[in-house]
Amino acid sequence: MLDSDNARWRSLGMLVLRVIVGVVFILHGWMKVKMGIAGTTGFFSSVGIPFPMVVAWFSILAEVAGGAALILGILTLPVGLALVVDMCGAIFFVKRGGGIVGPKGAELELTLLAASLAIALVGPGTIALSEAFKRRSRSV
Repeated sequence: MLDSDNARWRSLGMLVLRVIVGVVFILHGWMKVKMGIAGTTGFFSSVGIPFPMVVAWFSILAEVAGGAALILGILTLPVGLALVVDMCGAIFFVKRGGGIVGPKGAELELTLLAASLAIALVGPGTIALSEAFKRRSRSV
């Protein structure tokens, strides 16, 4: 029976959330890698993002490395918060004026923002590499 108070089910739910959100971020970050830093910087500059090269590097690092960290279940607080900042920038600079749904809608970015914040606040759950590190350090 699925009991919402059961820690095992909560951890399984966090694992599913982390993996799916992590994969989506890696794919989006990889698109920026394929555009190259110059292409990503140029796009960021064209939408009015300040310090576009710095933000391009931040975005690529947050999305690719951060997505991998989410999948592994490590550093979920700082990574989750970095991804929240990343999505706030995407919503404000790229999706501004596009509404929530539609061709320029921000539904994906809002969903990723909410999921990243939830992961940052709740933590990775017990099915995570960070938990394995904790168990190992307790046994040493």
